[in-house]
Amino acid sequence: MNAKEVLKTGALWLAVAILFLAALPLMAIGAWVLRAVLLIAMLIALVGGCILYCVVPRFRDWAHHFAHPTTEASR
Repeated sequence: MNAKEVLKTGALWLAVAILFLAALPLMAIGAWVLRAVLLIAMLIALVGGCILYCVVPRFRDWAHHFAHPTTEASR
């Protein structure tokens, strides 16, 4: 193997490693943002489910049968 090729390959790997390390803080920020978005979506789903349970009798009946399955419900 030629020394010039080894230096070029080593320099490319070094550049990739530097760029990867530079991107780590951006990925950490993205993880925090995604965590906040998922938490907000979870809260919206919980509130929406509670409202549906209180307002829509059909949803309440489905939720009751889903939580307490019986042999009659599976027929």
